[in-house]
Amino acid sequence: MSIDHGAIDNSNDIENDADIEFDKSVNSEGNSNESIDSYDNEEEIDDEEIVTIDSFNEEEAEQFLPAPKFSSLRSNGSSFNVLAIISFLALFGMPFLLINKTDALVDHALYDEAVRNLGDVTDPIEDTDTALYWHIPKAGGSSVKRYYACMHLAVDLDTTRPDGIDRAIDIGMAENGSTDIAVTMYAGLAAKMFTPEYRGRPFVLFRHPVDRMASLFYYLQIATWERTYSPELADMDIETYFETRSGNGGYTVSLLLNKKRGDPITEEDVTLAKQILKDKYLVGLVTKMEESIDRFDNFFGWYENDFRSSCIKQYIHHPVNNNPHKVVKEGSRAWDLAVEKNWPDMELYDYAVQLFEEQGNFIF
Repeated sequence: MSIDHGAIDNSNDIENDADIEFDKSVNSEGNSNESIDSYDNEEEIDDEEIVTIDSFNEEEAEQFLPAPKFSSLRSNGSSFNVLAIISFLALFGMPFLLINKTDALVDHALYDEAVRNLGDVTDPIEDTDTALYWHIPKAGGSSVKRYYACMHLAVDLDTTRPDGIDRAIDIGMAENGSTDIAVTMYAGLAAKMFTPEYRGRPFVLFRHPVDRMASLFYYLQIATWERTYSPELADMDIETYFETRSGNGGYTVSLLLNKKRGDPITEEDVTLAKQILKDKYLVGLVTKMEESIDRFDNFFGWYENDFRSSCIKQYIHHPVNNNPHKVVKEGSRAWDLAVEKNWPDMELYDYAVQLFEEQGNFIF
């Protein structure tokens, strides 16, 4: 398989026109042209801005070993049929009621694409499926992407951005088998890269929202290489940062439902986001990184990859260039402020933790 690992914008900017974690170019050994933090280096998204990414170039792409694929799931049995019926009712019944009740809850067409084009987490993996990594910024994305590139899987970074998603559609990425893992931050848009015959199979790592936001706060104080480097934050306490931080409090919910950061988030939005997460996503947690990686690899058939052991040691056991910073203590005023202002993301995260435990019981 081939992929262009250089097909990614090289400018570094967190909150303006850079929606992505800038990996520079990632080669088959997982190395980068710059030293990058592991769990604390991903950038924040501003949904309004789009930057140009180099076009996908298959002819000059590096060659990667094809990933073995197998199914650890079985679709027979009455329990599966019951679950499928429940999932169908939940996905087709409840969301339509919510859409009728709520203004601009979610793009109807995009939601339909998710239902059609993304396999349910309980479905067996097929050879025609493509793994889709929803990269939530500042939740271990650098390590995950370098880990899978190190394993010689074809990791498409171009799909991180909306224009890259459009290019993937133009070249028939899902159909041509050129990609093992498509990476995106725009989970709500990414489903349109796939079809019912060539489905996307989403997986994701979640990090506690307070820890994620605290990491961004301290990162911006030192990131001199970023255009949004903010040395003035060094003179600001984190309580003030949380208090003055803009947005709708539903950063991950917005990404999943394709909502703008300024759009209000409703309880119905959160309910829908939880349903999509439950039905479609294999969930991992940064706090259980190695167990999450084991689940991903077992699920997609990568566990027996010849490079796995060395890549685990290099990128999972020993994250590169961590950015140590103060921990926001649970129960502190800063913690309470962040939790209150970001209630949608808190609800989705808590549900992700619940799903992690449930999936451990019925999938693995």
